[in-house]
Amino acid sequence: MRGLFCAALAALACATLAHAQQQDQPLVGKAAFGDWHDDGPGVWRLIRPGDLPRPSAAESASNGADAIAAPDNAALAGVSDDRILSAMAERVFSAGFVWSVIEQKWPGFEAAFLGFEPKRLLFQPDDFWHELASDKRIVRNPQKIRAAFRKFVEERLPADCSVEFHPHGGSPAIQLSYDSPFLTKARTALSEEWPKPAVVLGSGGSIPVVGDFQSFLGMGSLLVGFALSDDCVHSPNEKYDLRSFHKGQRSWARILDALTR
Repeated sequence: MRGLFCAALAALACATLAHAQQQDQPLVGKAAFGDWHDDGPGVWRLIRPGDLPRPSAAESASNGADAIAAPDNAALAGVSDDRILSAMAERVFSAGFVWSVIEQKWPGFEAAFLGFEPKRLLFQPDDFWHELASDKRIVRNPQKIRAAFRKFVEERLPADCSVEFHPHGGSPAIQLSYDSPFLTKARTALSEEWPKPAVVLGSGGSIPVVGDFQSFLGMGSLLVGFALSDDCVHSPNEKYDLRSFHKGQRSWARILDALTR
């Protein structure tokens, strides 16, 4: 997912540059009354009093609440994870970009991102994500886009303002060896507590201190999760079963005891 969202940010920056290069003069007349499909950084409009419609000539906008149908959960349950991720990714890449360009290139996105199958993407090495930056099938070349974006901002900066650009990135991924004795003991302890044997999964997360433990202290970290697939983590209806909470406590007691042996 790292490459997906990095590429999405690159697409947004590229859109900024594209708009700035395409329009040197303001939109006037009827062209100035475009909708949100035409909006974006660098698009500016000149609307004169004479261009405005006469009072009451246009229908008033309605700000009332509209009732919408509840989502068809049964239909959604039949949609595979890869199609949901593909639809989400397409919306992200289309944000701030010309939709037709993304639609035309989308078959290439599907191929480059392995059909958006979460399990396949989850286990891809860092090289896979780095290579996406030069993949001609998708929006790419983040270095060039970042440089162009910075130039665009600097050229339009008011005289009494200054700007600084700071590179940003997530914490590096870590991996605990599959033959680690700590991992083996933890799996055994978990399997003794739960009715089914414990499994090892690669997973994304945002716990930077875990990477720091490995980088600065040379220490691996053992991460054990007890969330269920239907917990809807970080959603408005997120939950966490009390059984997971209670057995999670018991699991850690078993793990800590096993690690001392």
